[in-house]
Amino acid sequence: MLQTSIDNEIYCDGNAEQTKCFIQCSGYRECKWIKIIPQSNNIKELLIICKGRESCRFMEINLTNTQIMKMSMLCNSGLSCDTAQIHIVSDKDMEINIDCDDNDGQELNTACNDMIVMVLSPNILDLSVTCYKSSSCNRLLINGENADNMNLKMIMYAHSDDVEIIYSNYTNIEFICYPPNQTHFIQINEAKSETEIQALAIKQYDNNRFPCSGIHIKCTINKDITCNMEYKAIQTNIDTLKILSFDICYYVDIALLFDPNIECPDSCFVPIVEAIKNGDSNNNILYIVLSIVAFVVICIMVLLIFIICTRRHRVLWSL
Repeated sequence: MLQTSIDNEIYCDGNAEQTKCFIQCSGYRECKWIKIIPQSNNIKELLIICKGRESCRFMEINLTNTQIMKMSMLCNSGLSCDTAQIHIVSDKDMEINIDCDDNDGQELNTACNDMIVMVLSPNILDLSVTCYKSSSCNRLLINGENADNMNLKMIMYAHSDDVEIIYSNYTNIEFICYPPNQTHFIQINEAKSETEIQALAIKQYDNNRFPCSGIHIKCTINKDITCNMEYKAIQTNIDTLKILSFDICYYVDIALLFDPNIECPDSCFVPIVEAIKNGDSNNNILYIVLSIVAFVVICIMVLLIFIICTRRHRVLWSL
């Protein structure tokens, strides 16, 4: 199914029974500088796994007028997809998934640093990019300036520096800025200002940065204008914390206190930003109360277990 030429180009030459092209690069620099150019009309799906360090570094994937309808690229080691380029020119609906992770135990996470994704497609393109760890997607560029119907999903489990998006249809950009099934709490036991609360919140994340903060979105109407993703306080909930009695200790979900928003001049349309949270903003106060109640219940259960196990002392915990 695969053919490698003398000038380091890989062609997906599937026969009539082969509809998938699978490329695995596990060794150190195994596929560095390789160009992938699917040519068979039978190949509909492309899967690339880059497991070795620098395994797919400087790789170029050319999806120009191919029959590919789905592509997945898994970058699982340091520099595994560093400076890789993906060119998409197609008149077909496509689904592209790029996962940037670092599982090689290196101190720095660099899986998709300096990666470039170029999109020129009049049809529907669903593009999903997931950055799992801090710095995994430093200087990632997604250029959809000439894409008409790109649906972009940016999933940021941790912060990366200088992520840049060029795309005019902002309503088709979805940001997921909190890891699923993972809640970050801060402890509040005294009255604090908004600045102090935010300082406590960012300490719960790698590099002391919120996952989506600092993402740049170029305004295609005026290329001199750049919109930036920043976190704004959910003021109602911040104000609620200021008036609470501090006879007990409160543990509050950070997602209920700070919300990712695009800071953009009026000359650019502001996108709808979606973040994984526990509910609608109108119910945030309720969720804060429920979080506090849940924490108190857990503490009571721990207290009872402790009393049963020790049977020596009467212990009173005061939150």
